[in-house]
Amino acid sequence: MPDRITHEHPTIDTIRGRVARHGGSRRRIDLPEGADASVGGHGSIRCVVEERDHFAQIDYHGDHLAIIGLYTSLDQAEAGSPAGSKLTDWLTSIGCNSGSSIAIDIIDSGERIGLRRYGSRGVYTIESQPSDTLRDLADRYFG
Repeated sequence: MPDRITHEHPTIDTIRGRVARHGGSRRRIDLPEGADASVGGHGSIRCVVEERDHFAQIDYHGDHLAIIGLYTSLDQAEAGSPAGSKLTDWLTSIGCNSGSSIAIDIIDSGERIGLRRYGSRGVYTIESQPSDTLRDLADRYFG
């Protein structure tokens, strides 16, 4: 059974991103220096927004990483079409403009992040992990 935890859980680290303009009317979230390992570098990563699963597209903008797209499927994220991105719409819906802070919760380093307005609450579903004993048995018998 999956567990639900908040952003305050001790296993969740949070970094601060900043909203910036990206092209004419689009927006991006600039990541802080050193965020590469937490978000898995550039590419696509699973991303939770308002308790729904999405995929974030992360790419370099100058010398730092930025979230430049938010999509409902991995295929869309990897294709990277700006027209299909929900990032600007989501940022607008929560009242975030250029310069606003966004909390980026590291749910599973390099695999899964959560986005939320800084100061708001994040709730995430976590699949239960097998105990070390069960993992050892599986390794022994299934190799």
